[in-house]
Amino acid sequence: MSQTQRTMTRDQLEELLRRNDNKASRINLSGRVLAGQNLAGMELDGIIMEGADLRGTILIGTSLQDANLQGTQLGPDSDNKCADLRWAQLQRAQLQGANLECADLQSAELEEADLDKAVLSGVNLEGANLKEAHLEEAVMSRVNLQGANLTHTVLQGANLSEVNLKQATLSSTQLNQDSLGQSILQEKQGKYQEARYIYLALKNNFEEIGDDEAASWAYVKQREMERKTYFPLYARQYHYDREVPRDASPALVALYWRPKFYIKYGFKWLRSFVLGMFWGYGEKPANALLFAIVAVSFFTLFFWWQGGIVAMPARDLRLWDYFIYTLGAFTTTSFADMNPVTSLAKIMTSLVGIAGVTALAIFASALGQRIGGR
Repeated sequence: MSQTQRTMTRDQLEELLRRNDNKASRINLSGRVLAGQNLAGMELDGIIMEGADLRGTILIGTSLQDANLQGTQLGPDSDNKCADLRWAQLQRAQLQGANLECADLQSAELEEADLDKAVLSGVNLEGANLKEAHLEEAVMSRVNLQGANLTHTVLQGANLSEVNLKQATLSSTQLNQDSLGQSILQEKQGKYQEARYIYLALKNNFEEIGDDEAASWAYVKQREMERKTYFPLYARQYHYDREVPRDASPALVALYWRPKFYIKYGFKWLRSFVLGMFWGYGEKPANALLFAIVAVSFFTLFFWWQGGIVAMPARDLRLWDYFIYTLGAFTTTSFADMNPVTSLAKIMTSLVGIAGVTALAIFASALGQRIGGR
């Protein structure tokens, strides 16, 4: 079929609808060209438009519920593999349940469009305007939303696994943490610097919509991504050019700048790792409690194995006694009936006290940050 034969106007489409009792579900426009046509306000529910050319088509207020706009191989003579909706105007369009898998919606206007439960797997929505659009429970895995406007967009219950949110505008965007899965696309790809800024945008958005738990999750992920950029194996690609002068001699780089770089970022990584493990970056007070449990258990077993503690009056000490002694030292409470007598036991008792004070400080700090905000 030639390009001219494949081209269809609104008048031709309306005539086709009349011949089919206005039931668009009976019409197959796969591979047809409707680029630039004004189809605003038409009732096209259930229509089949696989691989159709809809570039710049005006679909404002058009009803495309359950329509099939899925990308498909149209035959050996076709160079159009997916429905092409680049620059299409879909403001307030009704697309509930529509299948748009593989369709290209780059820079499309979808403001206030209704895409609830639509299938959008693999769709290119780069730079698209989705302001105030509804995509509740939409299937959006592997969707490219780079640079898309998601201001006030409703994405609750949508499947957002492996979605590209790079440079997307997130402002009062209604979405759930569960929809994103355990990690975003850039983290899985090892692009930790990009992932860091996306998690920062997600944190700010979750705070804006009042989802404190999700904001806490995004903040911790942001700090984890920052830590990964410090890891010596990765730091070079993120920070090396900024830290090591390009005009320095090779000998000076090898003897001074490069060792300094790896020592600096190795220390930054270690510091961030410790803060994450014991403090949860201020978001996980339970980490301090876990640290306390591990510390008390370790020192109890150490004293039980090493000895060096005597009871007054003298008696054989059991594991429970060592636990009581360790707990007292951990909470800086002195028990007059048990005392360390060896140098090692005295040193370890002091370390138990330091661990206890540290755990209390970590717990109080993390709890205060969670209550008072970041």
